[in-house]
Amino acid sequence: MSTPAVPDGRQGLVNTQLYSVAAAEYGSPLVPNGTASACSASLGGTIGGGCIFYNVNAGTNDQPCQVSAYNAGVQSTCTAPSGEPNGVMEINSLPQYPAATGFNLASGLGSINAANLVLAIYLPAPSGLAASSSGQSVNLTWTAEPHATSFNIYQGTLPGQEGSSPVLTGATGTTATVSGLQFGQTYYLTVRAESALGASAKSNEAQVTIVPAAPPGLSATPGNGSVTLTWSAATGATSCNLYQGTTSGGEVAQPVRSQISSTTVMVMGLMNGTTYYFKVAGVDTGGVSALSAEAQATPVAPSSGGGALDIFDLLLLGLLIALRPFLPAAHPRSRQT
Repeated sequence: MSTPAVPDGRQGLVNTQLYSVAAAEYGSPLVPNGTASACSASLGGTIGGGCIFYNVNAGTNDQPCQVSAYNAGVQSTCTAPSGEPNGVMEINSLPQYPAATGFNLASGLGSINAANLVLAIYLPAPSGLAASSSGQSVNLTWTAEPHATSFNIYQGTLPGQEGSSPVLTGATGTTATVSGLQFGQTYYLTVRAESALGASAKSNEAQVTIVPAAPPGLSATPGNGSVTLTWSAATGATSCNLYQGTTSGGEVAQPVRSQISSTTVMVMGLMNGTTYYFKVAGVDTGGVSALSAEAQATPVAPSSGGGALDIFDLLLLGLLIALRPFLPAAHPRSRQT
């Protein structure tokens, strides 16, 4: 019976991890909010404390050479100022590879902060951060990291500008809730893993906007060719939208009425005998809430003998008005003494 191999800590080919870490630091199509500007080797002592690679982005791969002793290659030359014995080896009098931001052939990924590199490989930044709002709270989820002992949450109101101090510390597992947020405000959030070795880099950024709660208590009262709707005020809403349809759950995507400032409205111009379905949503500067529960009503004409005139009453009235000039005038009776 064979004995299972015991991991000895060796990482194997580390290239993929190096380039993955560098992509997060320098920015890439997958990680657009890199920190290359804070990790430039030209910054000297003011370089960012969390940098893994110190990006060499100045200079070229020119090599020194002595003019008199230089053995020219196929295209290279020993270029030197006029009269100077020493110069630099170039191809066609130009540097072959200039240094630049991010990976380049002159300086590769740059120099390395070994402690930060070890931490980045041992404790990578959390990934897959996603956010969803619920009232004045945001629910966050992210991918598990086995070496993390806890997670810290960072928050801001502008992209890439989450504060340096966490708004929530000591979160465990892969979920957290941030509460007490403002209606109508967009928030940007990141997560960092914590361990005995230190903190990871920040995760991808998640964005969420706090919208009002769905208006509760929607009810519908039928009328003659109309329906009166009432509901309770939606927390955080500055106005409401009304949605209407003729099948349950079939309310149109665009509101039939918007910017309703009250909690009651009469919908007119409806067909008697047809059942209508309604929903409302709260609105603030951040957007539109989820839709309310559905209410339904069937407009109906009043019974004959009272209330509004039906179609036959209107026809008869119109006929009488048309014939009035031809009808004899009524004269009061003489009073006999």
